Amino acid sequence: MKKLILGVVGLAAINSAVFAQECGCNEPPVPKGSYVTKEYVDDLVSKLNQRLDAISNRLAGIEKDLTNPNADISSLKERVAAIESSVASLKNDCPDTCKSKLDAIERNIDTLKAKLQSHSAHAEKLMEEKARK
Repeated sequence: MKKLILGVVGLAAINSAVFAQECGCNEPPVPKGSYVTKEYVDDLVSKLNQRLDAISNRLAGIEKDLTNPNADISSLKERVAAIESSVASLKNDCPDTCKSKLDAIERNIDTLKAKLQSHSAHAEKLMEEKARK
């Protein structure tokens, strides 16, 4: 009798193990579309790098415009603010590989803001001197 019970329990254990392998019941469910390929990740990173390069080019354009003595400081400040908001939106999307580029852009924005501030202070000083004459 013991052999019969052990045989039934053994068959049940084997049957459940085979059935579990076939249906994948022991594995956690994987959501559809959660598999990511290297090409997909590379494509995302390249798009982020292109956006960062475009922002760098816009900053370079603002720096060139700042050297122009007739430049409108308020429009330059608005352009810098727009760039700053786009950089802020990229902070959460940027992986570790582009964090250094993002940090460099933020440093460039800070130096550009300082240049704009000194340029506007200099322009105000010139206006005061003209008003005194």
